[in-house]
Amino acid sequence: MKYLFPVLLLLPIFSQAQTFFVSGHDHRSRDHVIEKIKYEGYNITQDSASADYIVHMLIDGDYKYFSVKRSYSGYIKIVDNHTGEEVGRTREVRRNPAALNGYNAAWTIFTVICKKYLGEELKKCKPLK
Repeated sequence: MKYLFPVLLLLPIFSQAQTFFVSGHDHRSRDHVIEKIKYEGYNITQDSASADYIVHMLIDGDYKYFSVKRSYSGYIKIVDNHTGEEVGRTREVRRNPAALNGYNAAWTIFTVICKKYLGEELKKCKPLK
């Protein structure tokens, strides 16, 4: 029994958990993606060099006053930091900036991606050995 306590203390050192670094320009959207990754049970790091996977939040578009089609589109891409290979990519989501989202289309896009698609893409990340 007295040897069990030191073993339990060293157990977290030997465990291998995936760590993610989230890369994006919009702080509000990045915080939302980080909270979703934490909710799924993964670790977040603030240093991209020590991360196992890098989550890229990509958005493109421009605002037009009178347009029928959606002006901004974005997706999330997960890349293995050691090999550089793309592990997963979410579906592309299109949204317009509006008063309801604070004229921030990025936040609306990444909120939808987190709710619908990010959990499935995170499951594709293999545990490291």
